[in-house]
Amino acid sequence: MCEQKNVEGLVKQLNVMDDTLFHKVVEDPEVCEELLRVFLQDAELVIISSTPQKFLRNVENRSVIVDAYCEGTNEKKYAVEMQKGDYDDHQKRVRYIGSNVDTRITEKGIEFKDIPDVYVIYLTKFDAFGKKKTVYHIDRTIQEAGDVVDNGFHEIYINAEIDDGSETAKLMQYIKHAEGENEAFKKLSARVHYLREEGTHTMCDAVEAYVREYAAEKAAETEKHCATELFKNGVSLELVLKSMSMLDKETIEEIYREVMGQ
Repeated sequence: MCEQKNVEGLVKQLNVMDDTLFHKVVEDPEVCEELLRVFLQDAELVIISSTPQKFLRNVENRSVIVDAYCEGTNEKKYAVEMQKGDYDDHQKRVRYIGSNVDTRITEKGIEFKDIPDVYVIYLTKFDAFGKKKTVYHIDRTIQEAGDVVDNGFHEIYINAEIDDGSETAKLMQYIKHAEGENEAFKKLSARVHYLREEGTHTMCDAVEAYVREYAAEKAAETEKHCATELFKNGVSLELVLKSMSMLDKETIEEIYREVMGQ
């Protein structure tokens, strides 16, 4: 177990954009409901369940983990992703998250008209489109007519960089700084206060888990680089498979195919 004083100091420095705190915050469906009501500007929205770090398995291809996965009334599904670093193709990431949600919720034989609506809310520390807006709603349009058409997939980007004074911007500023109690976002701020001040044991476990996961990810990244270099230098697939401990067989074989151009 980690030392109590060290954890308390670390937890007090976390804001809601940090994975460790965000994942604990969204365990509470009522907090998720409060967040989504603001993000979607729907005061009647009702959330019946919420799951942090939801693993959306894709059997044949790359799976994905979303930071929060919520289910609402009318079978609507909400995937919330928090992104602090601007180092990815964000639109394609959102596209892939949405496709994995669809795969998960679509049962064999279901009619397309019965597929539930899916919302992907992509929260960023930065302005992803550089248009100086807090919120970006991405719509499908008929290019020749300019009409917006709806297929039940909703793609929304919200950032904490641009403060336009709206309710959504105020929420993002609280998420970014997490300072004090906030009457406008009572459930969120109460949850943050509890985790910072009273939930030390809970956060201790979360911090330790995050450290282990982070260390494993870095070790895996190192092995990926190592495997790539070995293949480039003519080392056999069999030998690399025997020498790697952090990577599974499928990942190593994929690296091999990429290096060999197969």
